[in-house]
Amino acid sequence: MSFYNIVFSPTGGTKKVSDLFTKSFCSESTQIDLSDRNKDFSAFSFHEEDICIISVPSYGGRVPAIAEHSIMHQFATGRPDPQDEKQLANFAASIHSKIKSETLPAHLKLPRNRPYREYNGVPMKPQTGKSCIQCGVCAKGCPVGAIPTDNPSKTNTEQCISCMRCIVVCPQKARSVNKILLTAASIKMKKTCSDYKQNELFL
Repeated sequence: MSFYNIVFSPTGGTKKVSDLFTKSFCSESTQIDLSDRNKDFSAFSFHEEDICIISVPSYGGRVPAIAEHSIMHQFATGRPDPQDEKQLANFAASIHSKIKSETLPAHLKLPRNRPYREYNGVPMKPQTGKSCIQCGVCAKGCPVGAIPTDNPSKTNTEQCISCMRCIVVCPQKARSVNKILLTAASIKMKKTCSDYKQNELFL
C-alpha cells in the first residue's frame, strides 16, 4: 500500500492544510503537485490498495474556511492555526480507523442541494501594473498557462481560472485584481467566511 498526497494549491493555503492532514494520516507519502503544468502525470500509476489524499481549493463561491483566502486575506488570517491542526489530526485518525476496520459503505450519501449551483467562473482576473519588469515568474508558475511567456504582462482571461498564483509569486507585486470587484466580493463573502467551520465525515 502506498500513500499519495495529491494537491492543487496555487497560493499555498490548501497545501498547508493537506500537509497537516497527511502528516497525521501516514508517516510517508508521495506528493503530487497538480499546479505544475509541466509535470508528466502519466508517470504515476495507482493500485487498488493505494490511498490518495486529494486536496483542492474551492472556486465560484464554494470557499473553504480552514485556510486563509487567496484573494481576501482578511478571512481566516493565520489559518490553519493550532485548533485547526488538532481538528485535522482527529479527522485523519477517524478516516484511518474507518479504512482499517473495512467498514466503508459501498455508496456514499452526501447531504447538499441538487443540482449543484452552476459554476460561471470568477470575474476577478489579475492584471499587470506599471511595476512589471517582464521577468516571467508569473508565466512560469501559472497552472493553466494563461500568461504568455513571451509577454508576461498580459493575461488570457478566457483561460485564467482566478487562482491568484501570479499575484503571490510576482517579485515586484505588479499583479492585482480590480479593487471595486474585490470590495464587492468581500462584502458578499463576509457572512459565509467569518464563522469557524467544522470538518464533516461522510463515511
